[in-house]
Amino acid sequence: SDAAIDAENDAVNRDANDAVNREFTNGAASAVGLLTSTSPEGADPAPAADEASGGHDFREIEAIVRSALRGVTPEDLARELDLSPLALGPVLEDHLEAGRLVRRGKKLFLP
Repeated sequence: SDAAIDAENDAVNRDANDAVNREFTNGAASAVGLLTSTSPEGADPAPAADEASGGHDFREIEAIVRSALRGVTPEDLARELDLSPLALGPVLEDHLEAGRLVRRGKKLFLP
């Protein structure tokens, strides 16, 4: 149900925020390093830039998806990146296959 998904997403976001706060408190990571260097276990490292996505690298996609607490639709993501949804589709499929993004219903989330 949507309430269960929202509760799960809120828990994941709280855990991520707690981890970020711990890292900054310990002085072990910079904001850029922490947000751009993490990838889920078993996932391919994020490519630096993807020509099919108009030169936008995964970090831009990741930042938009991360800031959308309740997920983001592919159409909204394309609009944020100033791309056509048709052009972004294959790029998203690659990221989904690599485990860098997950789809829940119509929305995209970080794993």
